Amino acid sequence: MADFTEGKPGAGVAELRDGVRILIRPLLPADAGAFQGFVRSLSAISRRNRYHGAFSELPAGLLAQLTCVDQLTHLALIAETLDGQNGIIGEARYARKGFDDAELGMAVADRWQRHGLGRLLLGRLETTARQAGLASLFGDVLATNDVMQSFARRSGFRHDLESGEPGCFRLHKSLRPS
Repeated sequence: MADFTEGKPGAGVAELRDGVRILIRPLLPADAGAFQGFVRSLSAISRRNRYHGAFSELPAGLLAQLTCVDQLTHLALIAETLDGQNGIIGEARYARKGFDDAELGMAVADRWQRHGLGRLLLGRLETTARQAGLASLFGDVLATNDVMQSFARRSGFRHDLESGEPGCFRLHKSLRPS
């Protein structure tokens, strides 16, 4: 197996709560087909919660935007099981929006939710963001997405009532020590 992790921010092998070992690595342009498969595999509700839209797959332009990232100002991590049998099972990313803050986005395949994968991906993303000098992460979550709102609260995010997007709350977390 090629080493996709050496020297890569946030990358490495980890273990979920149930003992399944996973590989977290940067998303590469060559992963576009697998990433589109991941998006197709999400339930309609999971796709709507992640992308705030109703579609069965990513439009070509958005797929290119999400898979052709520089891994510096736009970091995208994916998770796969070590045996490679399940394809991409999760993704987490941030994109710098200012000097020291970045917008966060993440999704976990429905079958892999509630196994600790979201918490693991978010932890890797936060650590990498701190190392990159970011002071905070933020993201817009649908007002109807109670699961993500609860996960965010448990992960130290606060809710801002207003968001730039109708029907959403803005989640915000400082990465600096208090």
